[in-house]
Amino acid sequence: MGGDEMTRTPVYILAGGRSSRFGSDKARASIRGGTLLKHVADMLSPVACDLTVIADHADKYRDLGFRTIADIRPGLGPLAGLHAALADLPQDHRWLLLGSCDMFVVRRHWLEHLLANADDQRDAAAFRAQRWQPMPAMYARTTAAAVEAALDSGDRSMQHLLDLLDVAEIPTPADWPADWQVNTVHDLARQLADTK
Repeated sequence: MGGDEMTRTPVYILAGGRSSRFGSDKARASIRGGTLLKHVADMLSPVACDLTVIADHADKYRDLGFRTIADIRPGLGPLAGLHAALADLPQDHRWLLLGSCDMFVVRRHWLEHLLANADDQRDAAAFRAQRWQPMPAMYARTTAAAVEAALDSGDRSMQHLLDLLDVAEIPTPADWPADWQVNTVHDLARQLADTK
């Protein structure tokens, strides 16, 4: 996609999990006068030409102002969310950016690195240290067959998927947090305290 920082891409946010450890729908968790989902959407919106949420049923977050589509193959985790995103990707776009509603910290320069490394010869662009960071990451339409095959085989690992793809591997940024996912109410309280 090149390094133009004004480049924008379709953005998809996964919010289809059961939030079992959180105790309630964490996408709707209250944060600074809004919701966790809005917090994530606001971080991703600078690079978004449009933004869609993927959940367990369509229109789940319409009341919050988000276009929401359903997993095509529900209950199969983030890989199924990517599958739904790829199926929904407008025909005039080759790439999408995938995020998750439990990403408390996303920095704009991370997103700009991802977009700048999404070139036409690759299937994906992702950060990697010891392990891949499957989100936020860029995925091309060309990944659809591999995603479908993985789901058909029962392999739901995003790590395995990225191992199979032709990925523009980007070193994990120096300011990447050690722990930035929100899985429990305690996680959210800690993140809020750390970012006052």
